[in-house]
Amino acid sequence: MNRKNLIIAGGLGVIIILSVVGAFIILPGISEILKGYSTYSDSIFNNSTPETTSQFAQGNAVFNSKTPEEKAIFIARLNEGTQGFRYVEGTNEYFITVDNVSLTSDGKYWIVNMHDDGNGEFYNWAVTIDAKTLMSKGNGGFGQPEGTWRSLDELVAAYIAQLESCAASDFIDGRPSKITMDGKEVWKVHIHYQHEYDPERYWYIYVDVVTGQSKNEDDEFNKAAGTDGWLTLKDVDNVLKKGHNYGPVLFKEGLRDYYPE
Repeated sequence: MNRKNLIIAGGLGVIIILSVVGAFIILPGISEILKGYSTYSDSIFNNSTPETTSQFAQGNAVFNSKTPEEKAIFIARLNEGTQGFRYVEGTNEYFITVDNVSLTSDGKYWIVNMHDDGNGEFYNWAVTIDAKTLMSKGNGGFGQPEGTWRSLDELVAAYIAQLESCAASDFIDGRPSKITMDGKEVWKVHIHYQHEYDPERYWYIYVDVVTGQSKNEDDEFNKAAGTDGWLTLKDVDNVLKKGHNYGPVLFKEGLRDYYPE
């Protein structure tokens, strides 16, 4: 073998040796990356750490400290509005009962079975919750619209609006929508009041799901509140406690844990 060939062979040998050494250095890094990707994929599939774009959930330490099952039950109750936590007919108080909570075999959905027999008739239904996005839908119950996927933020906004609108889901006209108001993103809830001999009325309630604050356009409610500005949920409770005819005081049953004041 001449000198030229020896130089070429030697150069190839060095390249091969460096490649092997480099592989031992790089492969552990690749292994860790793949391991991390696998862990991430498993967490998404198994929903052990559900991800959500919900403004309500982001930064809410109390909500995030709950187990996945507890979150599912809370969201299922929110699907029923204020009635999902406690509702009143005349002088009687009723509570919806959660019968079972289960995760589908593919880990994608929580199924919460519920029933109500407070009105003398047994009635049962289920709420399905996407374990990753926390979107949910019911196949019955008090919640409307039935069978429609709704975000956690929409459910919270509707619940807060119900507190200030006679606590009846029938009065929410259409679905809440997101708008920008006072420099922040809030939910706009259209209220339609219609009751036997009373004149029909329409107005809006605006809800900031991050803070739990709301702003009501109803003159009657604002007169009782003493302001037409933004109210905390504790402020709303205080209006209801004055005996204002807007239904039972329900904030503490549904959201007080999540909006401590």
